[in-house]
This record gives sequence, C-alpha cells and structure tokens, in this order.
Amino acid sequence: MHCIPAVLALSLCAGLASAQSITRATVVMANGQSLPGTTGLTCSGLNDPYTNAAGQIGFTGSSSGGNFVWYDSAVVWLNSDGLPSVLTGAEGTMGVSNSGGFCYSPTIDGDDGAWTQLGVLIVEDQPIPTLPGKLSAFASRPSMSPDGTAYFVGDIRDVAAGTTTNRAFFRVSDPSNPVFDVLWIGGGTYGGLTITTGASNFPYDVSDNNAHRVHVLTATGSTATDLFVHYSATDSVIAREGSTAPGGGENWVAFRIPSTNNAGSWLVAGDTNNPTTSIDEIVAYNNTIIAREGSSYGGRVFAGAIGASSLNNREEVAFISAGTTGVAPSTLFVGAASSLSTCFTIAVGDSIDTDGDGNCDAIISDFNASNTVAPGIDLAEDGMVYVNVDLTPCAGGTANETIIGIRFRCKADFNGDGTLDFFDYLDFVAAFSQSAPSSDYNGDLTTDFFDDLDFVADFSSGC
Repeated sequence: MHCIPAVLALSLCAGLASAQSITRATVVMANGQSLPGTTGLTCSGLNDPYTNAAGQIGFTGSSSGGNFVWYDSAVVWLNSDGLPSVLTGAEGTMGVSNSGGFCYSPTIDGDDGAWTQLGVLIVEDQPIPTLPGKLSAFASRPSMSPDGTAYFVGDIRDVAAGTTTNRAFFRVSDPSNPVFDVLWIGGGTYGGLTITTGASNFPYDVSDNNAHRVHVLTATGSTATDLFVHYSATDSVIAREGSTAPGGGENWVAFRIPSTNNAGSWLVAGDTNNPTTSIDEIVAYNNTIIAREGSSYGGRVFAGAIGASSLNNREEVAFISAGTTGVAPSTLFVGAASSLSTCFTIAVGDSIDTDGDGNCDAIISDFNASNTVAPGIDLAEDGMVYVNVDLTPCAGGTANETIIGIRFRCKADFNGDGTLDFFDYLDFVAAFSQSAPSSDYNGDLTTDFFDDLDFVADFSSGC
C-alpha cells in the first residue's frame, strides 16, 4: 500500500546549472586541506572518485603522511596502517562497498598487489590456486562491488620474478577467504573471438549486482579489427573495431571504458571513421547513438574526445568531453539515456558556489578525469555526480586539484524530468511493483519496503 502525500509540482531548473548560472557544489577534498580521519595530515594529491550503490564516495590520494583511502566523509585507511607490511603508492583505480569495504592497489613490501580492508588480497609471486603452477605478476585496475566482491586485472608468470606469460580478469567474491575466479584469460574465446595473451585488455565495468560485465578485449588477428567490447551475460560482441557503429554509415575505430548496470543495459563511448573528424566521437547506449560530437545537449556543444563515461541503474549517463579550441570547452554532461536534450551540463570556465551563499567561489579550470587507466567518472543513483577538477578562486589565484560533488537532479525526481510531481510517484510505484533495478531507492541491493519508505520521505520533503 502506498500513502501518496499531497505535493505541488516543484521545478528543479533553478537548482541546476546553465551556461549563465553559478552552480552549487560541495567540496569533498582539495589539495592542501586537512584530512578528516587523520591526525594533522594534509592532502597533497587526489585520484578519481568512485561510488557505491548508496551513493557514498571512495577514492585514493596522497598526503603529508603517505597514501590514503577515503570512504564516505573521511580517510579510513593509510598505507602506514598496513604495518608490518610496508605499503607504498596507490593506483588511481579502486572501489568501495556499501559496508565500508574497499579494494585498491598499493605496492606491498616492494611487490605489486591488491589490498582490501581485510589486508592482502594478492601479491606478486603468490601462487594462484585456480591456475595451478601459475604465479601473480601484478594486480591492476582493482574495483569492488557494493556487496564487497573484488575484481582486478592480473598478469601471470610461470616462475618467481620471471617474465609475464599471460593476463586474466579475476573475481574474489569473499576477500576474507580469497578464491580467484578467472572470468577471462588470454588465449580464451569470448563472443567467438580468441583474445591475445599480451594485449592491454584493461577497460571493464561490472554491474552493482555482479550479474553483468563489459570488457574491452583484444582479439588475435589483424590490428585493424582486433579491439572489441564483450558483454558477459550473453557472451557476445556488442562493438568491434572496423565493424559498423549503430545506425550504419561509419565504423568503430576506438573504445573508451564501457559501462553496464543491474538491468544489463550498456554504454560504450568511442571514436569512428566518420570522414568529418569533428563529429566522429559518439556515445552508444544499448546499440543506439545517444550523443555525437558536434551536437548540442542541454544547451552545450559536445566537442572533442570522451574523457570519462558512466551508466547508472536509473538509466542515466554521464560523460566528459575533452573540448575543442574555438568550438566548445571541456564539458560534463549528465542526463537520462533516453534523451539528453535537457541534460545537466557544467563546463570549464563555469563558476561554482561552494558555501551556499549564491556567490562565485571558484571557476572550473580543468576536468582531471581520464579513462586511460580508469573509468574517470562513476555515476550513482542519488542525483549527485562527483568529479576531480582543478578550481581557480574567483578572486584570483592558483588552480587547485579538488574533488567536488554536484547535484544534477533532485533525488526524488524519479523520472528525471526536472519537476517533482505526481508522475514521479507513479513511476516509482510502477518500478517498485516490478522490482525493477531502479526501485532499489536506498541502494542496499534489495528492493523492499524500506525503499518505499525512503522514497515517500524524500518525496514529501520536496527538493
């Protein structure tokens, strides 16, 4: 039974950014700031932010006391906490669970490895029981699902300190009792294509419920057609270098890091051989092009290569374009995959208000997200988007690396149309009745009465 509160339609447009407005943003952490959860340490470097299903944020960074792991609102781990193991560094890719778990990749006593809140997950030259006679050479691009399942791409060797002989993708469902499930391995056949042992094969994404995966893999054979995007649930190729892109008329040339969600939808951004180079970058969602370089979305022109992209369980997408001189600056676009015409945007050169007084506090001077080694952006379902940017004070000064959070949509605006009204309630009820992935409103990985209660509370409170 649903108790439907009386509520007036509330326009959200005033709270969203446009090219002329000052956007409200929350500073999560900035270089030079004191790090909560530590004793007197200051931040000296930041990596890209990640989110769990509940919208809590995690990232790695460096400080005056070494590298750290951030979860939600504070530092929860320092490399120095690993003693007697000596941990140094921290790869930018990581992941956090709903219960405060994390997985990241420091150097462990001088060797490459992966580490969770429970300690060592795997370290260089450790035997891999699921691959008899094989040893770990490195663990890279670690991530963690909301339920605490860890993933990483690992190189393999035959003898200690020997040369790398293969590469694989591993899943560890329970880091407290690690079993290294091999989900793909060089020499294996996926989607009918045999993959190489030495190619990068790094880009991937796993849905929050662990049911769906997408990977950019490298097949044996001609380098003109070797890159492809593999969708695990159906063991199929959803995009391939040299093959026709959605809609026809052009072929795929390159892929960014893909994304997938609990419903099995997928997102692929990349480059095509379109003869007009200013419109050759595209974003494809479930085999339909939803954004193309040179077109406008939310009043902004999408120009330049995609630097980061993500798809959430509400079928919303986020991507950052690199920008092109004389055409448009680097821009963040966030909106419904079904239509980006009214999406939220913010770009380099835009002003933000970080203290809520309505005045300009800083100007975005750069987006630091890069999908070279990581997705660059990780969009949760609660209407917030987190990005690593450089901010220059409005009053003048030096740009400073900062992780900020921006509300692109009121949380209870369930259909994302920019207005909180009765239709949001109807749409939530419909999704809840079908136990659709989007109805897991509180992000606890279960659709139940608590999702209903939480939605009603937010809906009643307004935006």
